[in-house]
Amino acid sequence: SKNIEAISAVTGETASGTQQMARAAEDLNRLTENLQQLISKFKISSEGSTGQNRPAPKKGKEEMGRTAVKHNGHLVAHE
Repeated sequence: SKNIEAISAVTGETASGTQQMARAAEDLNRLTENLQQLISKFKISSEGSTGQNRPAPKKGKEEMGRTAVKHNGHLVAHE
């Protein structure tokens, strides 16, 4: 009887842990999607890190985005 109660308790804890992991995975997925949307607004350019910036060609509003360049190992917005 005590063994069955112990198994039941462990099973309940396992189910609770599994639900927490599922919620954490959903949160991580949402954060990943948000990050992908934010990153999509940048264009990576290696020109900025060498100091050889050239003006970008003119674009329409729908094509405009920010260019990101590396500065001290970090990506920064560069327009």
